[in-house]
Amino acid sequence: MGSFSKSIIIGMTVLGLGGTALAQIPPSDNAGKTGTMQNKQDKHEKRGERRQEYRAKHQAALHAKLKLSAAQEPAWKAYADSMTPPAIGQRPDRNTMQNMPAPQRMEAMLERMKQGQTRMESHLAALKTFYAVLTPEQQKTFDTEFGQHRGHRRGHMWNHSK
Repeated sequence: MGSFSKSIIIGMTVLGLGGTALAQIPPSDNAGKTGTMQNKQDKHEKRGERRQEYRAKHQAALHAKLKLSAAQEPAWKAYADSMTPPAIGQRPDRNTMQNMPAPQRMEAMLERMKQGQTRMESHLAALKTFYAVLTPEQQKTFDTEFGQHRGHRRGHMWNHSK
């Protein structure tokens, strides 16, 4: 038997023993859970928390730049409260949606769009009320700041000059 043949046999034996040793290691609690629904939900919740922190930070900065008077504070509070997004979890379950017939699925999507439009109309009403109590200088500041800190997916269509 040549040295090359011996090397192949030794290599295969080592691989065989290594596979046996690995097979005897008990799986950890995290084995196979890389894409679980719990992980996705945790990521979604963390992203929501980061968005809330960012939103609060941005609102505080805008509030400071506007230098609001005490008389303007109630309108600011109503505006800021109206901009709070709906609670996480109002989205329909993906499996439920996929199991719906196409017309029902489209109706569900249309209903969600209508709810979104209702929220936007509420935001607009609060914005108009708040904007009306601002001085012309504050309005100019607000116009400059409004929409500047929106995420890539939303605000980019309005800010083509960047």
